[in-house]
Amino acid sequence: MENKCKIIQDLLPTYIENLTSEETTKFIEEHLKNCSECQTVYNNMKESLEQETLENTETVKKIKKYKRRIRLIKTIFVLAILALPIVFVANTIFKFYVIRSAYTRNTNYKNFESFTVEYYEESIERYSKHYTTYYKDDVMKKYYGDEPIEFYDGENHYFFDNENMTYWVKKEKVNTNLNIDISILDGMENIVKDNGKISNLEILKFVLFQDDLEIIANSAFREKPYYLVTCNNERIYLDNDTFYAERLIEKENEETREEAYEYRITTGNVNYRQIQLPDLSKYTQIEK
Repeated sequence: MENKCKIIQDLLPTYIENLTSEETTKFIEEHLKNCSECQTVYNNMKESLEQETLENTETVKKIKKYKRRIRLIKTIFVLAILALPIVFVANTIFKFYVIRSAYTRNTNYKNFESFTVEYYEESIERYSKHYTTYYKDDVMKKYYGDEPIEFYDGENHYFFDNENMTYWVKKEKVNTNLNIDISILDGMENIVKDNGKISNLEILKFVLFQDDLEIIANSAFREKPYYLVTCNNERIYLDNDTFYAERLIEKENEETREEAYEYRITTGNVNYRQIQLPDLSKYTQIEK
């Protein structure tokens, strides 16, 4: 019997794995029914194998989970590398679009049939009087509040001293092409052509190589969305729809105080009747 038990116990691992033949399986099971010692060995061996199998299964699961995590990290890394040029190109296109639109809108006002530019030093709210400059074709008039300051009819330039109610005339060619100086283009002064035009390529170079150029979309000011452009220690607020420069804040360095300039620009509101020489009978002409 002792030899038979040894044989059975040697066969138990194979039996537990269901690898024995049909005859051997019957032989082992008949023996286990009548041998408590082999039955105990069988139970212990089976429990041990099941525990080992469970541990192996958990290990395999951990390995698979680790591999999935590594694959995910690799995928994210590859996508991030691929996304970098896409983000760079998209950001460059966005900056180019804003700067080109701003440059087009804030220079060469002869393109418009009629418009008004209201200029304020510092904040609009601080001034009851303000500069208003009207242009139509080559005719210009400039007011401070309701008082005329300058008038140009294409040949003669009139200057008004409203405090002394005097005026003087200077025959000269005046450039009535108003240019609101949005300082984001300061870095391009050396490439501005004689006709004041800058090519798209030059604007693209400015966008690519101006390190401190930053544009924030939908930056709120006075409960209104703007493009906020920061460059050369200055901040420019561009109207989201028209791209007009409506607010400019200059700061030379960290120690100097900021100076603010604001513009209110409207179009389609100047007619020929408004562009008329002020009543000179109220003034005395003087020589200058």
